Amino acid sequence: MKIIKIFGFFLLQIILINSNSFLYTSTQKKHLSDSDIKKKLMKHHEVKKEWGMLSMLKIFPKPQDEKKGYYLNYPVDLCVYNNKHIFIVDNRTGKVVNLSLELEYISEFGRRGQGPGEFSRAGQIGSSEGGELYVTDSGRIQIFNTNGEFLRSFKIFNTLNDILIRNKNIYANCIDGFYERNDEEKPLVIRYNSFGKISQSFGKRINQNQFSIDSRAYLSQNKSEILVAFKHYPIINIYSDDGNLKRNIRVKFPILEELEKYNYDKNFTNPVPGIINLPRLIAGIDCYGDKIFLLLHLPRIEILELETSGKICNVYYSQIYEDIIDLRGFKTMEINGGLSFLILLSSPEKVQLAIFGTDN
Repeated sequence: MKIIKIFGFFLLQIILINSNSFLYTSTQKKHLSDSDIKKKLMKHHEVKKEWGMLSMLKIFPKPQDEKKGYYLNYPVDLCVYNNKHIFIVDNRTGKVVNLSLELEYISEFGRRGQGPGEFSRAGQIGSSEGGELYVTDSGRIQIFNTNGEFLRSFKIFNTLNDILIRNKNIYANCIDGFYERNDEEKPLVIRYNSFGKISQSFGKRINQNQFSIDSRAYLSQNKSEILVAFKHYPIINIYSDDGNLKRNIRVKFPILEELEKYNYDKNFTNPVPGIINLPRLIAGIDCYGDKIFLLLHLPRIEILELETSGKICNVYYSQIYEDIIDLRGFKTMEINGGLSFLILLSSPEKVQLAIFGTDN
């Protein structure tokens, strides 16, 4: 009888060990990272001969910049003012760095802290035609002039994902917080005036997984419209100034469609309580002329050029980087007569602002 008990005990231990091993393996599959998924998909996502190759024009910081103490630690957003200045927000240092279009260091302002002109959690940045810089911080938006002098600030009760400055108004994609609507449906975009008062809210959120991160989006504009590109879905909503949805674009690009499938797999998106996984598809949107440009969140640089109907008319790429970890900040502009892209990126080796040019 004693032998049977001992045998039973060891048998139970073996079963438990095997069960834990199975659960560990299963959990590992469910906890595939954004990077793991993309590396797998990239093996079948080959460059097409008709795509346009991008050339590297400039970078910041250069080795000589770093020797002078000019560097980027954790840059999160950028804006261009008057086609002369590039302002970069660095979350970790609590500074805003001012560069020329040649990516030469000009100045910087801000520091870590909670007082006027200080940042505890610096985020997005935008500029107005009148020369005001709007920088989001934890629970507030601070306004500076282009020399970095503090002008004013106002409190906000929303967590902002991206902002757009248009006609002296601030359009913000909010993750969560206070809304001027009282119904259960939270808006996709909130409009504030330049002193922080909410004047309008509009747009339908996705909420596929009932998580606020579902509706994180990037904002851009053309002469008459506001464009909202979802971070985790190949979808662009286009609104009029007064918030009416004019049209919806579903971007049809194979690797985006493959990545999107993971957002509907409950075992992946929410494998255990408190863990939320959503692959990042889009890293930025911008308009130039009558075209829409989308920066994809992939291990290499890929940019889609779309017509306003949503049809893809060009794909641009660069293989200088093959293991990009994060992309934050995207701007399309003309430099020296050519179409150029400003991109903030982080790779295992570098954190930098890069300017890529096309042959167009």
